[in-house]
Amino acid sequence: MFEVKFEGAVHVMQAAVKFFRKVNEPGVGGRLLQASSLAALEGISEALTKDIDPSWNIKESAGMKLTQITLIEPGAFRTKRQSKVVGIDTIPAYVQAPVSVVRARMLSLGEDPHCRDPLKASHAFYAIEGAIMKSLDDLLADTNACESWSQGVRHGNILRNSDYV
Repeated sequence: MFEVKFEGAVHVMQAAVKFFRKVNEPGVGGRLLQASSLAALEGISEALTKDIDPSWNIKESAGMKLTQITLIEPGAFRTKRQSKVVGIDTIPAYVQAPVSVVRARMLSLGEDPHCRDPLKASHAFYAIEGAIMKSLDDLLADTNACESWSQGVRHGNILRNSDYV
């Protein structure tokens, strides 16, 4: 039974890869994978904000219970990881595949002047979080400033237009 369920699926995948490798245009698909992974991260981040119960107190700002999820998609950084990469020769069938382009790009990241500085990025992330917290604190300050508008109104009482006539 294992052979049918597992090895059968493996054979189907291998045949599909072989088919699409021969049929598809070279270079198509790399951006699709990047776009779909970014969309997936954005989607799961948004879903997570809806799934968090406010009573869990995930984020608190000046006594005000808030839920805030921030997704930052910064791109590549200059790090020492490129010097630690151990590579093997590419299989001839995959020399022109998008993965080879991605692999070459990753191996050259340390030399790319457009890659971001991790230290500067960490400062930027900290500033972003500070700006978010400041805007939440401003929201709380605005709410507190308008608190007098609720004086005399108890929870459960509904004021109608006729109450003001």
